[in-house]
Amino acid sequence: MAVRRRGRGQKSVFASVAIKSFDFLVYSDCSPRTCCVDVKGRKFPTAAATAGPAAGRGRNWVTRVTSKSLLEWQNIFGKDFRAVLVFAYWLQGRRRGRPFEDVHFFRNRYYAFAAIAMASTRPPAAPAAPAGRR
Repeated sequence: MAVRRRGRGQKSVFASVAIKSFDFLVYSDCSPRTCCVDVKGRKFPTAAATAGPAAGRGRNWVTRVTSKSLLEWQNIFGKDFRAVLVFAYWLQGRRRGRPFEDVHFFRNRYYAFAAIAMASTRPPAAPAAPAGRR
């Protein structure tokens, strides 16, 4: 189920606290847990990555606000919910040497995805700067 938002970076107010909205609630017949999902997308490799060896690769673009908000939603909803980050990559250029096993073709483009459950990760050591401060 998609979460409806009016503007980019909109925050929800829950119990008088502003929390960044997530993108989707994902229900599964195969799992007792429901996922609160925030999707982050990028081209891969990026223009920065093609500028030189390893330039821009592996750079974190998840903000501390995103991480904290997803974990807060997980706590609000309870033990049957899991905070998950989904990274969507629009694959650029030749497909040789890609680090993705599963590649999906949609509307004449190739995509790859990776998902990380926030409970299994620590807060980012060097979070990305909030939008507007880059």
